[in-house]
Amino acid sequence: PLDPYCKVSVPYLFGGLTRQSPIRLKCLEIQNSGKWASFFLIVTVSNIIYIGLAPELAAAAEAQGFAQTEGSIGAGEYFDFFCVFVLFCEIMTGVLAYGLYQSPNSYIKQSGYNVLDVIVLLVTVTEFVAAAYGTRGLTMRPFRLLRILRAVTRVSMFGGVKAIITTLSRGSGQLLTVFAMLLFFMAAFAIAGMAIFGLSFRRRCVVLERKIPACTSDSETGWSATCDFASDARGESAGWSTVYNTAGSSVVIPGYPWERYCKQYFLGDSKLPRWERTHIRTPEMDAAYPYDPVQGIYHSCQMGDFEAGGNDAVWQTCLEIGNPSNGFSHFDHIGGAILSIFQGAAPDGYYDIIYRSLMSEPDTPSAMIWILYFLLSCICTFLLLGLFVAVVTGTFAQVREAEGQSAFVAKIVDEDSVSGVSDSEWIRAGKPSRELEAPPPPPPGP
Repeated sequence: PLDPYCKVSVPYLFGGLTRQSPIRLKCLEIQNSGKWASFFLIVTVSNIIYIGLAPELAAAAEAQGFAQTEGSIGAGEYFDFFCVFVLFCEIMTGVLAYGLYQSPNSYIKQSGYNVLDVIVLLVTVTEFVAAAYGTRGLTMRPFRLLRILRAVTRVSMFGGVKAIITTLSRGSGQLLTVFAMLLFFMAAFAIAGMAIFGLSFRRRCVVLERKIPACTSDSETGWSATCDFASDARGESAGWSTVYNTAGSSVVIPGYPWERYCKQYFLGDSKLPRWERTHIRTPEMDAAYPYDPVQGIYHSCQMGDFEAGGNDAVWQTCLEIGNPSNGFSHFDHIGGAILSIFQGAAPDGYYDIIYRSLMSEPDTPSAMIWILYFLLSCICTFLLLGLFVAVVTGTFAQVREAEGQSAFVAKIVDEDSVSGVSDSEWIRAGKPSRELEAPPPPPPGP
């Protein structure tokens, strides 16, 4: 029974197992046994169900007062260990029976599912080793959910899933080409964004220290600690009591994105560090932008108030307070730039990047920024998405051609033939519709 397979399996383990080895014959029997296949399938499905319900079970146990102590192992984890051990045994019996990779019929060359099982086992072992060294936050359990694909494709009603997996497998080379093109264009747009918006998203308009009415709804003033509504809410506002607000708070604007991005202007030699280029003033800049005497810089905050009332009407300044989205959205380096470009290419996230780009670089022509993101949407969203769909549908058509039928339509069996013939084959052969085809003439009489 082992003639089609390699002469010696696992040659580096116990000197290898020949075709006459009883251990190897027993492993082949397990691999070909329907009972063992059912057992492996049941364990796989049970493990996937446990992984899906584990968070709920842990929360329910904690609510009932059965919280697991630090370093202890619960019953669910013992079951998880058992399932991983069964997976190890399933892989080892296949490797001992067929060999790992020596022959064309070896274990990992028989099916892509076997390769998936080996990868899942290695990832799971990595998780266990990391947990043994105290890295409890690393979890690879979601990768084990991929093993459900083997179970699903064995059910006849999910036969289309197998065709989809075959399509993705055969088109993997072309899909990788599409993803490489996507990465290339994203990197190109990221480099362009770094040249325009580098270090820009970290700046916001903040308030300067100034007197405000004591009854202003501001938590920094202690709300009503110095506010007397009986006196301050009546009469002219000039008679209201005032307090000093806390400087440095981010300005809240009435509308999305609720904060205003800004630009700082430094004069002098651009080769010098910024701190040596502060407190440099010129009449031209005094007439064009507000000036912050504390930092010694010009900025773009409150441009409307500045144009109406000069620098005395400005009570905001531009300050670097950090990049938005917990520091992940920016064009300061290539990693953050690619993440921002990916967000700009997403249909439900581009407006954040566009708002920040338009406000943080007011001197850059807005038409240039709109053209940049328009090209980003056309190329990285619509064009490459269309290429992805074209590759998948084209490969799916090839799979259907090779299989002789659609993945989701069952074969139509002729009454006079045992073999099945699909509608597509019938039409490609130039035959008329089966419903309109005239019945064959009766045999001649004697």
